[in-house]
Amino acid sequence: MNDLIQLIIAVLGIPAIVLVGKGEDRLRKWGYLVGLAGQPLWIWGTWLTRQWGILILAMIYIFVWGQGVWHYWVAPKLGKGKVKILSDQAGAVVLGAMVVTGLFVLAGWIVRWSAVDCKQQQECQELRQQVEQQQVIDPNCEEIAGVKN
Repeated sequence: MNDLIQLIIAVLGIPAIVLVGKGEDRLRKWGYLVGLAGQPLWIWGTWLTRQWGILILAMIYIFVWGQGVWHYWVAPKLGKGKVKILSDQAGAVVLGAMVVTGLFVLAGWIVRWSAVDCKQQQECQELRQQVEQQQVIDPNCEEIAGVKN
């Protein structure tokens, strides 16, 4: 996993856990929000490294962090009147489904980007082999092929 991704995960994850562990609701509610904010990086990082078990765990974390966000941030705003629209658990499921859907869209973009990058790498690998055989020099793959004009 990219070092920058790991750093940002730690910068978001550690405070999230610490805040959720606090006894005061005014601090705890921020922990859930920060924890949920870190999940796209978990999804991205695990997708890039093909760690499918951690990817499933990240989806579960989205649900758990989403429950806290729903309980502390969304439900109180919806429940101010006499009618409560959704129970806390149903709201958490809806919020989690929305976040997971968004993350799958993000994952789709990453897959598409990775596929393009992989195709370019494959083309450059083929060109590198041709260059080694002195058949062709492509200026777009000079750096990868190790050839300088």
